Amino acid sequence: MARALADALAPWQTIRLLTPQYPTPLLTLLAEQGLECRVLSLPDDDVCVQIHRPGRDGQAEH
Repeated sequence: MARALADALAPWQTIRLLTPQYPTPLLTLLAEQGLECRVLSLPDDDVCVQIHRPGRDGQAEH
């Protein structure tokens, strides 16, 4: 489901997902698609993954 949501992101859109574990395989796949990911470990051992699709030219939105 995370890949489908990430695939649907338009340029400059970001989503955040909660997972029960660190999603190494997912992060690798998303990076190969040019998506930017940030991972935050939460106190209850869950993980928040922020997935961002850069703009068409790779620059941040102004």
